[in-house]
Amino acid sequence: MSDSRDEKLQVFGAESEKLQVSGARSEKLQVSGAQSEKLHVSGARSEKLRDNCLTLSRTLLALLAALCAYVFVIQVLRRDELASRSERQQSRLTYIPARRGAILDRRGEILNYSIPQYDLAIRLDKLRDPRDTRTATTNKAQAAIADLAVFLGPDFYLFRPDQQAIQQHIRTNAPLPFVLWSNLDVKTIARFEEHRQQFPYAELTLTWCRQYNHENCATLVRGFVKRAPARLKDLPDSARLLANVGDMTGASGIERAFDNSRAGESG
Repeated sequence: MSDSRDEKLQVFGAESEKLQVSGARSEKLQVSGAQSEKLHVSGARSEKLRDNCLTLSRTLLALLAALCAYVFVIQVLRRDELASRSERQQSRLTYIPARRGAILDRRGEILNYSIPQYDLAIRLDKLRDPRDTRTATTNKAQAAIADLAVFLGPDFYLFRPDQQAIQQHIRTNAPLPFVLWSNLDVKTIARFEEHRQQFPYAELTLTWCRQYNHENCATLVRGFVKRAPARLKDLPDSARLLANVGDMTGASGIERAFDNSRAGESG
C-alpha cells in the first residue's frame, strides 16, 4: 500500500511540475505577445512620424518654390512696371511759372519787378473717384477744405471757398488746382509743410505778383500786367494740366511792348 501511495505521489509531483512548466511557458508567451504589441505600436508611430515629416518637408518645399516664383515675377517680369510706379510715388511733375523780368530806368533803379507768392490749393483728381458724380465730388471737396481750414485756423475756415465756387471750378477747370487761399504768410507755409502728409490732396502753388516802385512816376509809360493763360498753348498736355491759371502778360505801356522779352518761359 505504501509503495502504491509513493508512486501516486511521484506521479502527482511530476504532473504538478509539468503544470508549473506549462504555466511558465504561458507567462513567457504572454510577455512575448506584449512585447510584440509594443513593437507593433512603436512601428506604427514611427511610420506616422515619418509620414508627417514627409508632408511637412513637401509643404516647406512648395512654399519655398512659391516664394521663389513670386520673387522672380517681382524682380524680373514686373521690374519696369514697379520701377515706374515707385518713381511716380516719389516724384511728380510740377509746373513752374516763369518769373517776369524787371523794368529798370537808365540809372539801373528798379521800377517794375515780381515777387513770389504762394497759394494753397487742392487737386480734385486726388479726392474724387472716377465713378463719382459732380455732387459727390463737391461734397468730398467741401469736407477736405473744411478739415484743412480747421487745421490752419478760424480765419481760414471763415474765408474758405463756398459750394458755388467749388461747383464752378469742377465745371470749367476740374484738372487744374483749385486755389483756396492766396498769398500765404511764412508761418502758415511752414505749418502746412510740417504737416502736409495729413493732407495729400493739398499743395502749395507758386505764382508771381507784380510790384511797382514810384507809382506816380511815368505810370502810363511803364504800363501794367494782367493775368491771362496766354502761353499755355505752347506747353505739352501734361504740363498744361498742372499749370496755374493766369500767367502774367503785359497789358499796357512798356510791359506790353516788350512782353515777349519780359515774360520768360514757363515749364
